Amino acid sequence: MLSTPIMDEFTPLENDKKRKSVDHLGCVSYAKKQRSQPLKPIATESGDPIAMKRARNTEAARRSRARKMERMSQLEEKVEDLLQDKSELQDEVARLREILTAHNIMF
Repeated sequence: MLSTPIMDEFTPLENDKKRKSVDHLGCVSYAKKQRSQPLKPIATESGDPIAMKRARNTEAARRSRARKMERMSQLEEKVEDLLQDKSELQDEVARLREILTAHNIMF
């Protein structure tokens, strides 16, 4: 069985110019950074079919990236909710075990 790498053992490559934000779970964050200016609209009125195809593809790529960011945000929120639920359930298990122990009930 392969061992899972631990974040403490991970050392990024020295020539890695992009810094990635790693959250408390050891996952790369997909937080969207704000643009200084909004994206320019794509001009599709050109008579050139290749330019029109490129413009449609650019718009489709923008929509796809936006959907991906939204999905990642939803998943990150769900992970946080599930971690909170897990913590609450662990606390409840500990409390119930204390009650059982106080009444000399083996579990």
